[in-house]
Amino acid sequence: MSPQRRNILLVLLGTVVFGYFSYDLYERFYSMPLEKEVKQELALEKRLKDSKLQLKKLDNKIPQREVFEQRSLPATAEIATSAYQAWLLNLVTRLGLVSPTVDSSSPIDDGDLTRLQFSVKGKASLKQLTQFLFEFYQAGHLQKINQITLTPTAKGERLDILVNIEALALRRAVNEQGLTQEIGNRLVHSSIDPYLAIASRNLFGENEVPQILSTTRLTAITRDRLGRQEAWFTTVGKKKSQIVTEGQTLELSTLTAKVISIDSDALVIEIEGTAATLRLGKSLAELDTLSQLTQSSSTGITAQSKAETVLDR
Repeated sequence: MSPQRRNILLVLLGTVVFGYFSYDLYERFYSMPLEKEVKQELALEKRLKDSKLQLKKLDNKIPQREVFEQRSLPATAEIATSAYQAWLLNLVTRLGLVSPTVDSSSPIDDGDLTRLQFSVKGKASLKQLTQFLFEFYQAGHLQKINQITLTPTAKGERLDILVNIEALALRRAVNEQGLTQEIGNRLVHSSIDPYLAIASRNLFGENEVPQILSTTRLTAITRDRLGRQEAWFTTVGKKKSQIVTEGQTLELSTLTAKVISIDSDALVIEIEGTAATLRLGKSLAELDTLSQLTQSSSTGITAQSKAETVLDR
């Protein structure tokens, strides 16, 4: 091999070796660090974007958080338990429940809040239970009812009740020593009167005639100027009689009654889906199919009352 050719090969070999090491140095000290920096920059941009989104969500919740902190039980679990247990006991005692007890279990630490568990036991009428639920949901505390167990007594006049309740104490609660005086807004009606319809009947008694049936009587059947027959109903305690024609509805508190047809001395009336004959001078408690009617209406009113209690809106 000539010296000139050998020199050319050495130059080419040196170029290849130099190029290899140059590329290796480029990859190691420039390309790979640059790629790593780009990935880190993209990751930081994503974290920044997520953080901004999270801050935006938190900002939107600030008013709600402030409301919760105002309604929260005191942050100290011992103070919260004592104050809330006293509030519950005062409530059931004031409403006249028989042998009421209020027990609490160990607080549950859950990050920025503490969950407090309570149980209320006692004997109460349906009216007292309705009043308890109304006042419970009228209060502005952070509280909810997890479960209610109702056991009717033999005559259905009172209920053995067991109410399991959970209340929350936030770390940043505004009230440090007592409970909030805020009023809750969880009920549809601000007055208890619409809810007292629940207690107007003994829902758990068997084969008992609703009082409204016993006190409402068919006193007359007449004709109006157009010749239509009219049925006159009087109810004890009400000054005015109700006058209805065929197809019209009679107002009976929690019951639904519709006059189907009217004869000279009797009529057919449908109460809670059950039709029966009512004769002139008789009360609604003296319908021919009273036993079936009582069972039917009891089932219907129970379902309606459960819907109207609005237990956990």
